[in-house]
Amino acid sequence: MAELSALFNEFMTEVFDLKVFCGIVTAIIVCVFEIRLTRNLRLKNWRVEKAIRLGHIVKAKRLKTWDDDNTGCDVNSWFHGTYSYEVDGKSYKYRYMGKVSPPYELTLYYIRNPRKTFRNETKSKEHTLALLGLFLPIAAGILVVFLLGGI
Repeated sequence: MAELSALFNEFMTEVFDLKVFCGIVTAIIVCVFEIRLTRNLRLKNWRVEKAIRLGHIVKAKRLKTWDDDNTGCDVNSWFHGTYSYEVDGKSYKYRYMGKVSPPYELTLYYIRNPRKTFRNETKSKEHTLALLGLFLPIAAGILVVFLLGGI
């Protein structure tokens, strides 16, 4: 028992540092809060909402479709399609490019210019959230250690 007590005293005096411990606890708390906040975060497509409010919704019909892959077994190939739609009696074309086969009919939106249409896609910012989720707790922990005079 005396050896365990001596080992614990040595750990508390030479290894354990309260400032570093506070930094680690801060990093864990910031990480937990960040997970709770970003878990319910839903990215909205403001452009689509604005186009719907303006009533600028168009149905486009597929004219032609093709695939980049010649062998038919490449999972990284892109599908392409050409669509035709009409706004105020004028005919326009839209070029589709995606990882899935283009549907026969596509819903397109535009804000001002019917030539500049877009699909209802939310652009993912997962890589930004992942970097934020990695660096923010570490930065908070280092900041606490620095402010407590540990560095």
